[in-house]
Amino acid sequence: YGVSEYRIVLLMAGGKQVKVANEKEEKMTNGLIKLLRKKQKIVYFVKGHGEKDITSKSKDGYNAALQAILNENYTVRELLLLREEEVPEDASVLVLASPRNDLVDAEYDKLDKYYKRGGALLVEIDPGHPPGLRTWVEQYGFKLQTDVIIDQQSQLYGASSLTPVVYAYHKKHPLTEGFTLASYFPIANSVFIDEDKKRGRYQLALTGPNSWTEIDKDQLESGQAEYNEEREKRGPIPVMAVTTFAVKGEEDAEGAKIDRYGKMILIGDSDFADNTNINLAGNGDLFLNSINWLAEEANLIAVRAKKSTITPVVLTVAQGRAIFWIPVVMIPSVVLMAGISIYSRRRWFR
Repeated sequence: YGVSEYRIVLLMAGGKQVKVANEKEEKMTNGLIKLLRKKQKIVYFVKGHGEKDITSKSKDGYNAALQAILNENYTVRELLLLREEEVPEDASVLVLASPRNDLVDAEYDKLDKYYKRGGALLVEIDPGHPPGLRTWVEQYGFKLQTDVIIDQQSQLYGASSLTPVVYAYHKKHPLTEGFTLASYFPIANSVFIDEDKKRGRYQLALTGPNSWTEIDKDQLESGQAEYNEEREKRGPIPVMAVTTFAVKGEEDAEGAKIDRYGKMILIGDSDFADNTNINLAGNGDLFLNSINWLAEEANLIAVRAKKSTITPVVLTVAQGRAIFWIPVVMIPSVVLMAGISIYSRRRWFR
């Protein structure tokens, strides 16, 4: 069987075999999935417009996201749409990770054709998104505005008010059903959609009730943002939404109709999955669950094993101040005063 070293587990089924280097749960699970998967699924990342770079290891890069997807047994490739006649047929998921510059009309046409033939798209935007991208996603039911979500409750978790904390998820959608981890979205844009079960339109992740959509740029820059009841919307604010497109006329070899759907998830932030934030709370799980649901690998949503990684301790503002004042100010001050007192007494009684 070609086994030439110790601690090898050999999995075999249907004429295929997979070697697992050790018996850890994650390795065994991934080996079984790889063995039973009928074809290798490919995740494409669109590039050429200032999107998140999957090769970058900088703070805002997506290399950690790349490694996480590879660990789920997908193949990952980059895609320069301008050079292609269409999105490749083998694309299981296409990721458009917050382009800074607009795509040309021909590229949007290619994305349309891919989606309408049953493709799966994960689109991420940030505040200040290109106008053409906004127009393109709005034709599929999404509603965007040029805003930034403010959530003052985030300060209770030690985060900035510009980093809304999401802990409310749609309970009836398979992607977020049973998902209970909090997730953080630094500097996020609202993503509204009119929910429609027949069209598969849902608001998947929402901020808390104390959040709002801030549209006054001057107030944001001055740090004096306040809720305006007439112009702005009060929370809960959706930062993640989904829609589907029914593909008609699909039949198998025997003439039976096949239910096939194009799927698109829109997330109002790309930084939640960058190298800095992907391991924070539920961010990584939410990102990978999105990839798995789009790739029709729903079983991976529940199976993923947790890695032992460094988990940051999130402190409240009061706890942060206490940690600063007690060890940095109070204790050294007490030691200093005691030293001065002892020194003074020795000089006095000399």
